[in-house]
Amino acid sequence: MIITASEVRALARVLDACDREVPVTWESGNAVITGVIRHLHTGPREDVREATVRISGTFEFTFPMAKVLEMVADGTMALDYRP
Repeated sequence: MIITASEVRALARVLDACDREVPVTWESGNAVITGVIRHLHTGPREDVREATVRISGTFEFTFPMAKVLEMVADGTMALDYRP
C-alpha cells in the first residue's frame, strides 16, 4: 500500500495530538461533540493504519484511525480545538 505525503502529514498530526492529549471536536449527525484525544492502540501487528483512537468526552469514544484521518481531512474533526 502506498501512503502519500499528505496522508503522512495527516497521520503525524493525529499521532502528535494523541501524544499531547489535546482537546478535539467533531461533528456527529446534528451535534458537535468535544473531548480529549487520549491514545491509540495499534494491536499486535503495530500497524498504525489499523490503530484505534480513544477520545474521552462525556462518554468514551473509540474510532478506527482511518475514520479519524477521514474526519480531519474533510474538516469534520478539529485537532487541538480551543474555543
